[in-house]
Amino acid sequence: MQLNIDVYWVTIGGEDPAEFIERYHERAGYYHFKDGAPGPTFTELGRGTVDLVAAREAALKYGAQWIVYEQDRTGLEPSEAVAASLAYLREIGF
Repeated sequence: MQLNIDVYWVTIGGEDPAEFIERYHERAGYYHFKDGAPGPTFTELGRGTVDLVAAREAALKYGAQWIVYEQDRTGLEPSEAVAASLAYLREIGF
């Protein structure tokens, strides 16, 4: 059994997601990519405070089986939120 690392909650917990992945990659099987700010406030990918670029690099470096986009809440229509996050994912190389 492997751990799911949620990079948003790692950030809210005061850690750098890339460093956390580096430290625990042997225990991780997949990752939740979520963005936002303390509060908690959730937002579309690329619009919050999570360093998703570094997290992506670290996850891929260690052979992530899955990287899953997750968004708990949005003020947009769901299709708009997904489109914005998908555009960001493509921008950073997914």
